Amino acid sequence: MPAAPRSRLVNVVVAPRALPSFDLPSFDLPSFQPT
Repeated sequence: MPAAPRSRLVNVVVAPRALPSFDLPSFDLPSFQPT
């Protein structure tokens, strides 16, 4: 199931974005920004 590991990666990227406490400048990298 290739969707399992992919979902996990998205959770790691979405989790910090959803939590204001995890909104760190170090995590705000251009590589992590899909836009």
